Parts: sequence; C-alpha cells; structure tokens
Amino acid sequence: VVARPLQHGEIVLFNRQPSLHKMSIMAHRACVMEGGTFRFNECVCNPYNADFDGDEMNLHLPQTEEARAEAALLMDVRNNMITPRSGESLVCATQDFLTAIFLLTQRDTFFTYDQFCQLVSWLGDAGEHIDLPPPAIFKPVRMWTGKQAVALLLKPSSRDGVLVNMEAKASVCSKQPFVNHACVPNDGYVIIRNSEIMCGILDKKTMGSSKAGLVYVLNRDHTQREAARCLWRLTKMCTRWFTDYGFSIGLEDVTPARSLRVARTQLMRQAYGKCDELIQQFKEGRLKLSPGCDAAQSLEAEMTGVLNSLRNAVGDMCVDKLPRHNATLVMSTSGAKGSAMNISQMIACLGQQVVNGKRIPEGFVDRTLPIFPRLAKDPAAKGFVASSFLTGLSATEFFFHTMGGREGLVDTAVKTSETGYMQRRLMKCLEDLTVQYDNTVRTAAGNIVQFVYGDDHLDPAQIEEDRAPLENASLSDRSPVPLKRLLLAATARAPVEGERGLLPIEMQEMVDAAVLPEKTAGLLPVAAVREDVHAGESDAASRRIGPTGTMSDVDVGGGRTVAVAETAFISRLRNFVYGVADEIANRRRTLGLDPADGSGAATISKLAAQSLRDELAEEPERPTALDSKWVKAARRPRSKQRTASQQLALQNTARITRSQLQWLLDRALARYDRSALEAGDAVGALAAHSLGEPATQMTLKTFHFAGIASMNVTLGVPRVKEVINASANISTPITEAYLERQLELVEASARIIKGRIEKTLLGQVCEFIKEVYTSSKCYIAIKLDHSLLSKLFLDVTSSTVRDAILRTKALKLKEGDVDLTVGGLVIVSAPTETSSRAAAAAANEGGRAAQYFKLQRLKGLLPSVIVRGIPTVSRAVIQEMGPENKYRKKGEGDTEAPPQYFLCIEGYQLLEVMGTPGVDPTRTESNHVKEVETCLGIEAARSKIMSELYRVYSQYGITMDQRHLMLLADVMTYRGKVLGITRFGIDKMKDSVLMLASFEKTPDHLFDAAVHSRVDKVIGVSECIIMGVPIPLGTGLFKLMHHPQVPKRPVRRRPLLSMG
Repeated sequence: VVARPLQHGEIVLFNRQPSLHKMSIMAHRACVMEGGTFRFNECVCNPYNADFDGDEMNLHLPQTEEARAEAALLMDVRNNMITPRSGESLVCATQDFLTAIFLLTQRDTFFTYDQFCQLVSWLGDAGEHIDLPPPAIFKPVRMWTGKQAVALLLKPSSRDGVLVNMEAKASVCSKQPFVNHACVPNDGYVIIRNSEIMCGILDKKTMGSSKAGLVYVLNRDHTQREAARCLWRLTKMCTRWFTDYGFSIGLEDVTPARSLRVARTQLMRQAYGKCDELIQQFKEGRLKLSPGCDAAQSLEAEMTGVLNSLRNAVGDMCVDKLPRHNATLVMSTSGAKGSAMNISQMIACLGQQVVNGKRIPEGFVDRTLPIFPRLAKDPAAKGFVASSFLTGLSATEFFFHTMGGREGLVDTAVKTSETGYMQRRLMKCLEDLTVQYDNTVRTAAGNIVQFVYGDDHLDPAQIEEDRAPLENASLSDRSPVPLKRLLLAATARAPVEGERGLLPIEMQEMVDAAVLPEKTAGLLPVAAVREDVHAGESDAASRRIGPTGTMSDVDVGGGRTVAVAETAFISRLRNFVYGVADEIANRRRTLGLDPADGSGAATISKLAAQSLRDELAEEPERPTALDSKWVKAARRPRSKQRTASQQLALQNTARITRSQLQWLLDRALARYDRSALEAGDAVGALAAHSLGEPATQMTLKTFHFAGIASMNVTLGVPRVKEVINASANISTPITEAYLERQLELVEASARIIKGRIEKTLLGQVCEFIKEVYTSSKCYIAIKLDHSLLSKLFLDVTSSTVRDAILRTKALKLKEGDVDLTVGGLVIVSAPTETSSRAAAAAANEGGRAAQYFKLQRLKGLLPSVIVRGIPTVSRAVIQEMGPENKYRKKGEGDTEAPPQYFLCIEGYQLLEVMGTPGVDPTRTESNHVKEVETCLGIEAARSKIMSELYRVYSQYGITMDQRHLMLLADVMTYRGKVLGITRFGIDKMKDSVLMLASFEKTPDHLFDAAVHSRVDKVIGVSECIIMGVPIPLGTGLFKLMHHPQVPKRPVRRRPLLSMG
C-alpha cells in the first residue's frame, strides 16, 4: 500500500450512516481545501439526510481504475439525482436557495445595469460566456427583472441547447379557478418557454423534489449533467446575492401587531365559549353522541376538533395579517423552512398538547394536575397551551408541553430500532430478486415471483405520471412519457420555413400511421420479447417435465403482458393527439379562423409580408406610430380590426406543423423505449430500500411537531409491521361493509343491518334480570325492553333469547330449564340432577343451598349471553360516505346525491359479515390480510397487502411507486399462502444455509445443516459475499465464453535488456 496525499479532482465515495438506501453512498469529485472538515453542496444533503449540526461522514478513496470507473458511472451524484422510490428528484434546491430564488422571482424585483451584471457574474466565476438579455424596462432607466437572472441559470448563452418548456403551479397559486394562466393572482402560475420565464414565482413546489419541478424537468428532458450545472449556478448566485441582500429573523418578525392580537383574542374567546357550552351539555346529559362513542368520548372528540380548528384558524390569520416581507412568512411560503403552524406557535398560541393521540390524561385522582378541580374538562386543564413562544409559557403550560415533547423523543429513540430491524428483514428477503432475460422476476434459485415486473416492465425511476390511486390504477394510468410537456416543447420549436399547419384530420392520420405495429417494432422493447418467445430458446427454468418424462417449454406470458402495457401506452398516445387535434379545431373556431384551413406556407408568407408593409405604412414617425395604429384599428369595422401581424400571431397560436408533431411522436416512443428495465436490475434490493427508508422517516418526523395531534405518527410504523409480518392478531381489525344499492340510501336499513352484525348482549336489551322465589321453586325472570329494541331496530324476541341461552355452553342448561310465559317473560331455572340420590339430596338444606348458588351463578352469567349479532364483532358504526369515497354515487346534473351509508365494523369474521342479509359482499373489505386470504383467496390477500401499505404511506404524504408494493406482495404470496417477512417466513422462502445463517440463529442453522448434510449451491447474494464469489446481479448475471487461440509453437519472450 502506497500512502499519498489526496489529489484535486479525484473520485471519492462519500457516505453517511445510517445508510438507509443506495443514495446514502455516492461518488463525488474531491476539491482539496484547507481545514479539517468535510464540505459539500447543500443541495446534496437530502439523499444523505445530513445537516450541519455535527454530523459525521465517511470518505473512501477508490484505488483501482476498475473501482474508479464503477464509481464514476454507477455511483456518481449526477446519476443518482432521481430516487427509485417514487421517481422524484432527491438532489434539488433547499432552504436558503429556495428563499433567495423566491425573492428573486418576485414581480417587484428589478436590477440596474450594474447590479444585473454583478448578479450575472456570480453565475460561473467568469468561467463561461453569458449573453445579457435585453432589459425589461427601457425608460426612464434600463432595468432587468429577477426572472431574467434566473432564466440565465438554465441557458446562460445562445450556444447552450437547453430549452426548457414547462408549466406548474407555485405554492402561492390561488385555489380559485382561473382562465388566463398569465394573470393568476400572486403570480402563482409558472410558465417557462424555451428557457425564458414568462411569469410565476419559483419556490419549493417548482424548484424542489416534485415531478412538476424545474430540476426534474431538466433531468428528464435534457441530461443529469445539465440539471447539476443548473443547481451549481443556482447555489453560487443565490448564496452571494442573498448574503449581499441581507436576510435574517428577529423579534420584530414574530411580534404581532395590535390588530393581530385583537383578532387572536376574539378567536380564543369564541373557541373557549364553544368548549364551555359543550362541557355544560355534557354535564346536563344533552350532548349529542358521536357514532360509536359514549358521552365522555364524544366530548373529547368535539373538544379536540374545536381546539384544533382554533389552532388552524390562528395560523391562517397570522399568515394573512403578517406583512409580505416578514422573514418567517417568506421562509414558510417559499417552502424553505417551517409552516403556518410554526408561525402560529411563535406568534399566537402553541395549541393542544397531545399524548398518545389524546388530550393530556388524568395522572392524578380525576385531574391532570393537583391545582385543577376534579373532573375538569376545560381546555387549560387538559393541556391546551394558549401562550406563544414569544410571550412565554406558564408553569402548567410548560409542564404539559414537556409531556408532548417527551412522546416525540421516546418515539424517535425507540421506534428507530424497530424500523431498522424491519428494513433488515426486508433486505434479506428481497435481496436476490432480479429481472431475467425473459422479463420474469426470479429468486436466485430460479423461482418465478413475477412474470413481468410491475405488469409493464418499466423502471420506477422513469415513471412520470401516476394519475390514479392504487385501487383504481390501470396500465394506462402509469406512463413514463409526459405528453403534455412534450407538446409544449414541440409547439415552442420554430417550424420549418414554408411549412404549413396540419389539419385535424391530418394529425389523426399521422399518429395512426406512426403507431402501426410495423412502425413501432424496432422502437418498443416488446419486439425483443416476441423474438425470444417465438425463437423457441426458453430458459431452463421455464420448462416442465411431462408425465412421460419429456421436456416441454412453458410460455410464462411475459411477452403478452408487456404487449398489453405497450398497447395501453400507444392507445393513450393516439387519444392524446386526437384530443390536441380537436382542441386546435375548437380554438381556431373560437378565434374566428377556418378550422379546415391548414394555414399554408403561402398564406403565412403573405401575412408576414403584409404585416411588414402595414408597419412601414402606418408608422412614418416612431414616437406617434403606436397611438395612431391603434386609433385606426379602433375606427375600423369589427371584421377588419385584425392587422396582418395579429392574424399571423393567431395562426401560430392555433396550429401545429408536421415536423413538430413528428418530433413529438419520435420523442414519446423513444422515451418509452428508454424507460424499460434491463436484465439484471436488482429490483428486490431497490424495493427493500424504498419501503424501509420512508418508514424510518415516518418515525423521525414526529420530532419536529412535538405534541401536535394531527402530525403525530401513531399507527404508521406498527401498521406496516403488522402487514409485512402477516400477523394473525392485529390491533384494530376493521371491516367496511357496504349495503345493497337499494338499502344504502335509508338510514333505518343501515340500523337494521347493524343490529344483525353487532354483538348484542342480553344485559343490554333487557328491562330486568331478577330472582324469583316461591314456596315450590326458584328461578330467574328476564323481561326484554321492547321500546329500546324498537329504537335500535333489533330483531330480538323472547324466543330468540331462549335459543341464545340454550346455545351458550357455559350455562350448561337444557331445554327443560328455560321456559316462556304468556306475558313474554323468559324463565330460567337452575339445572337439576335427574338421579334419585340427587333428588333426595335436594330435599334437605344442603340441596337448597346448592340450588341458591347455582341461581346466583346463572344470574352473573346471563347478562353476557349473546342474543344477536356476530360474537367476534365488538362494535359497528354507521357512517355516511364522504365525497372522496369510491363507492359513492354521484348526483345527476347540479343536484347533490342523497346521503349514502355504510358500516364500519370492529372485529373479525369477514365471512359472516359478507353473508349477512342486506350486505353487498362484492364491496365488503377488511384490513386483516390473513382473514382475507382465508375467505377470498391468495389473490385477494395480495391485493390487500398492496392497498394497506399504500394507504399507510400516503397517509403521511410519502409517495411510493406501486411496483415496489406489488413486488413485496408477490414475494409474500407467490408460494400459495401468505408468508410474513419474519424469521419463520424467510425460513420457508429460502433454502440457502449460508443465507439463513447470516440472518438469524446462526448456530442452529449451521448445526442442522451439518447433521443433515445439506448442500448450498452458493447462488444468492449473501452466500456469494460470504464465499467471495461474484453476485449474479447486474453485470454478474451473465458469463462470457472465450475460446483462446493456442499458438502452434511456444512464443519466446524477448529479453528486456540486450547485452552487447
């Protein structure tokens, strides 16, 4: 080993632990500087999850040329800017850069010539040529806008070929519908044409990790190198300009004005009045109960809702009333740091403190602290902090705030280890899954897990459009091609000189001809699949042995599935062009142009010449030409108001030429071709990283919102563990039962079906259960509360109660022990012995005492007898379908749909719920994977695993490509039954001794393997690493055969030094 100093420009590997995904170690170019700390661009902090508060990182220097080549090609930062978890950009603008570019692109940001030249000089340190754009204002002083400076980040000079065309909504965009995108209030709609920013403010939504952002568009429409160069220019210019601009936060930024304090006090008074009214209703028994809750639970739910809405209202008020240039508001609006909630906590109030998803519990005798009265329910006594960080907290508020913050700290410390272990199990289970040359996804042993990866053979990092949620998604909803953005780029390209616009029918004919099978055969990846399938050269793992011992090939269906996905894309492309043709025809009709006129080259040339003649004729003198031209135009008849230049502009607006449409079609087909997966891709490892890394982030994010109920992670990580462990007993089994179509509109029908499902005990519906003693016998009389039964719509009679008592085995009663009276009473006698000896014993005092104790035993057990419903269902709640419910019927025309009801059932027994009369079994769902497998089969269990994980991740705003969820669900179910990702499930999935020994219980696996003389083929990832063998993934998937040319006579080596 030769020790030498690190040279400038060498490739190094940078790593931060915990390494939760592959972007936690990437390759950089070293820049040797003075000092003893590592420094790197802040835009790359996100992949490492790094900050600058004392983080420690590792630096590795590759020594061989092979290692340097692999690091430069596979691990370079520019090649890992897109995360395979969701296809979003991980390397993007952050924090101060977002604030600076937000302020730069404001409408009122202008620079003089000197200021603009100084700003532009910071772009490249005089290392590249920059063309200054013309000023936006000429008189009285030439002024340039901040948008022009930002446009130079994309295209500093005319020699750069970076032409960005995109449209996106900024975070300040108005939620009201608008017609003209360029005139949106707050300048909230971003329009970029040929790298020129027409309008809009850039912020986190357009410069962050979003797929609609500028960094993502540069990555996709150009190259990763251009995206990295843009970010490099951004960091240099924004850092230097922001330092010179001066931006800081002080007490004046969090000091509320008098009007804000008055409005806060008024909101507080209103909310406290509502809370006092609710408490009074609770004490008087007039509080309206929430579905499935008692009075105390209903009060807590109502109070929590009122106090949460108070906090949100105060936060919105702070945002509305703070001045536009307030530092905290600028940081929050730009997305650099913080939110309206943080502003509200600093200025107005902290809000309700929460422990375990509820208000502060009563730790003392019926109170939270000894200073409060017993059974106090008011906001201050249950943890509502009305003070702000500016004013300071009182002693009790500080105590409650520490309780809420402690929960976040414990959650961060404890659950991090749980998610780490969960990710390790996922990685061990999925590490050897790879895409083979026949498009199947297989384990190292050759077992097929998926016939086609993701049902479409597309790379998750290349997908741009996931337009539908997982439950309603189809192949046509998932596309790697942004057709709308390609259309913008195509129409922004200057047409060929003399080229006419296409008629709508010509556009349709052109796209039909372009997507014919013989045209797309060489562009789309299915061509290679068809050749492989029909060539008869199938893989050995795709063959089967027949009954006679003969070998036959098995068509695994991969080619057909990929063909279906490509057909869906081609159909979508055709429909898109058809829609563009119709839109152009409608636009021409609206503008008064002939929809069937192609705007030929001659027409365009004539209009251009006429426009020039009009300008020369109508403008003899420049100072008054503009006014005179519009005066003349105003005096003309309406049919003649358009000049030739205006007519030319309209013609260019409402047309698309053949070269533009051909460019669009070629780019769309080529981009789809590039998005296909390659054989050898380690899709299993990517899925494990993608699923495990955000689970840890879900836990760690709670630290930043300590004590806020709506942001605490309560069920996220435990729910993910339940699903991937395939737990037989879950914490909250929930079944959603939808009623038959004719019944779901009537609430009474829902109550009747609820009574059939919910477990009803005898003690809940009877008026009394009392002992009756007479001179001859003793028994228990039961009378039902018929008024309560009618209110609850329960079909319970004396006969059904008698049958239920006899069915209860714990009572040990026979038919003769339970009788009915004419008045509807149920008579239950103590069980008697039939033998003569027992009858004699019953005559004495001891026998009567035994009868008494039996009667007392029956009286204690009878209230718990189940008289109606499913025994395992503890509660059923009637709920109204919300507007987002996928089963809700829409109203006709402008009329709203009537209320529609369904049942939310807590408990097991999905099969019995589906069989209940009035329940629609085709729309009944359960969140219990094992129960779904038992009732509906393995395919339904696979779908349920995917939907449950998708729901958990989306609940916390974490985007996840559904291909990773599909792969995990297939791994858990491909053997015909649901296997959990646990030590027991992995034992059933894997056969390798070394792999199992490297996971858990190492001595046991090695001892059993030695005793039974087991053989390990060393074909998986863990085994190959242990034995030092190349891993059969990526470039190790194939092997090369080489036949060396052996010389006929031995070759003599020449001497290095000749003597003489």
